Amino acid sequence: MEQVEGSLVGARFGNYCAEKLLGRGSMGEVYLGVHPEIAREVAIKVMAADLAEHAPMQSRFLEEARALSRIKHPNIIEIYDFGRLPSGQPYYIMERLSGHPLSDEIERVGRFTAQEVQPLLRQICSGLQVVHEQGIIHRDLKPENVFLLAGTPLRAKLLDFGLAKVLPSGKSGTGRGVILGSPTVIAPEQVAGRADQIGPGTDLYSLGVVLFWMLAGRPPFDDEAPAILLARHLDDPAPDLKSAAPEVPDGVARLVARCLAK
Repeated sequence: MEQVEGSLVGARFGNYCAEKLLGRGSMGEVYLGVHPEIAREVAIKVMAADLAEHAPMQSRFLEEARALSRIKHPNIIEIYDFGRLPSGQPYYIMERLSGHPLSDEIERVGRFTAQEVQPLLRQICSGLQVVHEQGIIHRDLKPENVFLLAGTPLRAKLLDFGLAKVLPSGKSGTGRGVILGSPTVIAPEQVAGRADQIGPGTDLYSLGVVLFWMLAGRPPFDDEAPAILLARHLDDPAPDLKSAAPEVPDGVARLVARCLAK
């Protein structure tokens, strides 16, 4: 395949050739890769060229690949290989998933029942448990990073560990006072820039936001201005889920409230 000017479509990544762009993120791009002889499809995440010039960003990208490569779990995206382009841009090759993100499902469904949430919650928690046991904190658990595989029943995989922190070394490339995370789901300690307080509870707070969002049809804090969102996560008590979704069982509402406790 001839390379398309201005993109990496047509570029070679190890044994795979990039056939089309699947999406863009803050760290770079994801391409559909195909093995030219056996037609196996993969997804290729490659760091943006401008970011690849910065050693700390390269280290973060490599840390993400390392963290994922040592986890084999049905609810975690699987990494196959890692490499660098002639330009120096690092990339990793991962399994190609068919389906859609939880964010699309929330938009389609509107509000989930507690019974519909339960199997997805079990799978998300199963994935979180294994990454936490490895000393890895996701730090950006949001509906866009929970992928629902095609078919029934719905099966979930956690994606995008680009902001992950590895606890044993304590080296996340993030200094105190640096805020990393998505404003809608960010935990209070992330807002405060307290890297020393990041732990499993950080992901559980974000999980509480996701659960509230699924059950109420909106996140607990949904201000448009990111600065206001950050301040509310830091200081404001989360609203009562029952006020937004009265039909939710009391036990489920208490669970969500515990996740969202400051």
